[in-house]
Amino acid sequence: MSAVLLALLLATRSDPASAGAEPPALPTTSGEELRARVISAPRTAAERADYLTALWMQAGAAPDAIELQPVLPLVEGRIAAFRAKLVRATSGPAFPPPVRQALLNLESKALQEIPANRIVRIPGSSERTLVLGAHCDVDGRSPGRLDNASGCVLLADLYARLRAQTPRHTLVFVGFTGQRLGHLGAQAFVSSLDPDARSRVTAAIVLESLGSGDLSMWWEVSSVSIAEVAAEVARRRGQAFTAWSFEAPGGDARPFRQEKMSVLHLQGLAPASVARIGTEGDDGSDLDPARLEQALEFLLALVRELDDLEGPPRLSDVKARFQLDESAGWKPLAPVPLATLLGPPP
Repeated sequence: MSAVLLALLLATRSDPASAGAEPPALPTTSGEELRARVISAPRTAAERADYLTALWMQAGAAPDAIELQPVLPLVEGRIAAFRAKLVRATSGPAFPPPVRQALLNLESKALQEIPANRIVRIPGSSERTLVLGAHCDVDGRSPGRLDNASGCVLLADLYARLRAQTPRHTLVFVGFTGQRLGHLGAQAFVSSLDPDARSRVTAAIVLESLGSGDLSMWWEVSSVSIAEVAAEVARRRGQAFTAWSFEAPGGDARPFRQEKMSVLHLQGLAPASVARIGTEGDDGSDLDPARLEQALEFLLALVRELDDLEGPPRLSDVKARFQLDESAGWKPLAPVPLATLLGPPP
């Protein structure tokens, strides 16, 4: 157990006389409290995964209800392919043998240090599931407040707010690890699902970089139907919702998408914050408490909407459910290139 997790558990330990009792309903979390939790998140991957675990336990999760899912055994084929690619990339004259071996050793060390995924569930009344996830690892060059302490904290608060309810779907909350090495944690989680379990997933929502701008989604790794559900929930709440389009190799939604599962990669990142990601500038100074609180309330509304579905949403079903009619003025989401949002370089 890390020092971070131990300190948090001691700080939030309940009175022994009330052990085993149902915890009282948690009050609504303010945006300032959410921001403080984001700022308090540790900078290392292992400690941040423990931090998420401690927040779940603070919300009432029993220690034995939190599953630690080893990542490497579930992604051996992917790791072998990644290593082969690295070997090819470093085989030229620009990489003398000592340099090449040092790079391979660093890669091997990074893989061995990937923490286990963290998973906790809220049982539902049906056999269907909704997956809610956020990556816990941190770019070593950055405090990682927006990317992705914000997602971890919102994931923990979602669990806290929904724990006392009995949803139709079993809600599966996952703290992914290994995102920086090719979304290995998300790949491991998806690989752990047999075909029957995959067929029972109505949707997955991946949270990343929320709290500095309007809500948006990553078009290339998300499913159009669930994106339209999210857009309609945002519209009814009076919140902006945009589809960002950009090409990048990562994204914890990608393994779900590759298996043809309905998934939404959700973000709330101001264009001006993009340049901070992966640098010391991601220190939380651009986090807006009001936007964090709005993101949490939006997610609660979106989960309620998805929990009412019988299965993965099809676009025709979504249009019928919300009475979306292009002849009446409704316009489907259209991806906006990120370069357009960022504008010309200074």
